[in-house]
Amino acid sequence: MRNLSALRPEILGISVERLSQLSNASWTSGADFKRAFYRAALTSQVGLCAYCMNQVGEEFRNRPDIEHFADKSKYGQWTFEILNLSLACKYCNQTRKGKYDVVVTLARNYGQCSFALIHPYLDDVEKHLKGGYPALQTKPTIPQPLTLKGARTIRLFKLDSIFALSIWTRVYDDLEAKRNMDESERLQYEKAKDELGGY
Repeated sequence: MRNLSALRPEILGISVERLSQLSNASWTSGADFKRAFYRAALTSQVGLCAYCMNQVGEEFRNRPDIEHFADKSKYGQWTFEILNLSLACKYCNQTRKGKYDVVVTLARNYGQCSFALIHPYLDDVEKHLKGGYPALQTKPTIPQPLTLKGARTIRLFKLDSIFALSIWTRVYDDLEAKRNMDESERLQYEKAKDELGGY
């Protein structure tokens, strides 16, 4: 798990007025918002799940879910709250987290709530976990908890598994290989990727 940057409405191309209209709406009524959020978050998260950092997106045949950190069925007031949303692989969102109630202390303002798990935007991951894969330039290791919140997050998402470490190592190795490509190799890679894009 790593820190994510929260998306702003202007990045999504969604007006403040439209967000206001959605504040008490059901999830099914925001198709325009969902499309915009999905595209922007996929870029912002570099195509990685917010929790396990598995590669997601059409390119990897692993379409992510738009994940509500505080479950929308219980906390409907935050259904379209941008700080409550990220992209997560289906395994993390549906199998691991499911309807786990992350809210410990409820407040009117979302940012003033306290949460049981590490929040991808509001918490500093490195204050709760030692190791793991907090930065894409850092070689991954098995994470160790520094706080109760860190321990819960590791346990829920199985971040201390060899499987998680193997995923992170593959992502790290791929990024390292791309960083070390010279210009002609990068052009060949992009050309091959474009040619295969139609299949």
